[in-house]
Formats: sequence, C-alpha cells, structure tokens
Amino acid sequence: MDSGTAVLEAAGEIDLGSAPLLAARLDEVLVRRPAVLVVDLAGVEFMGAAGLNVLVRGHQSAARGGTALHLIAGRHVRRVVTLCGLAGVLRVHDALHARSPDPNMRLIGWNRTG
Repeated sequence: MDSGTAVLEAAGEIDLGSAPLLAARLDEVLVRRPAVLVVDLAGVEFMGAAGLNVLVRGHQSAARGGTALHLIAGRHVRRVVTLCGLAGVLRVHDALHARSPDPNMRLIGWNRTG
C-alpha cells in the first residue's frame, strides 16, 4: 500500500459518455493503493446516474483495497448525492475545506468539459 494521498480531478459533465473515462482513471489510481484518494469534483457542473454509479463502485473498490476515498464537491454534486441517498455512503466534503497542501500529494488530472 502506498502511504500517500492521490488526487483525481474532474470537471465539466460526468454523464453516460464520460463516466467510463472517470472509472478508468479511478482504477488507475486505486491499483497503486494509496492510503487516501481525493476525487475533486468541485469543477463538475453535471453529475448523472452513470457518474454516481462510478463513484459508488470506486468507493467499494477503494474500501476493499484499504484506501479512504473522499470527494470534494460543489453544491450541485452534493445535492445529487444527497437526493440519491448516498450521503451516508460517500464521504463528501465542501470544496473550500477539504483540500490539504500536502507536499506528497500526487495530482492525476482529468478534465472533461462539454
């Protein structure tokens, strides 16, 4: 297990077309088994059911590997997570307070707009 923190950043829309890319990136990070994985969704403007499915599966996969998965989300994603009854399952944090200036943090960028 990697003792560090990994950050995966997504922006734009996470829908049926882009969810497989997010899933692939999550898998790439989780295979390294970081202690913590932060998925930064602060720049996500739309989160569809396919995106939520990817996050739930990512959460389950992370837990099996011993990785703590945390989501940074703006109001829209937080609302979708809550409305779908996943607030008690996924660890969702306010975009303003969840990021840490950890110098060991590795950024794995993903940005899909439009």
